[in-house]
Amino acid sequence: MSLPLTLPAYMLNATSSVQVTISPDYYTARVDFYDGPTKVYSLTLIQAAPLQSLPDNLMVGSFEIHSGTLQLQLPSPIQTGTVTLNCTYTDLNVTTPQVLNAVIASWNLNQ
Repeated sequence: MSLPLTLPAYMLNATSSVQVTISPDYYTARVDFYDGPTKVYSLTLIQAAPLQSLPDNLMVGSFEIHSGTLQLQLPSPIQTGTVTLNCTYTDLNVTTPQVLNAVIASWNLNQ
């Protein structure tokens, strides 16, 4: 595959998603949050700062992230690279805050 590598979107609910794009060096990940086709928030994870906090009460459509972090795990010849979302959230169907800890993207070197 050619780089930058855009990985399949991780669906937060029926209309909200997270899209991760890996840079050509494999060590930088841009994370975009979408409400349908509309980008509502974006940040970049890099090797020097692999853990980033999300803003409190981030609204991604009807999906509300009350607090959370994104973490980048760099790929190696023997380990897959990952981006992990760890947060508490609510949405239209989940009104009591719930914990979500999910790998939202993974890739290998030379993918």
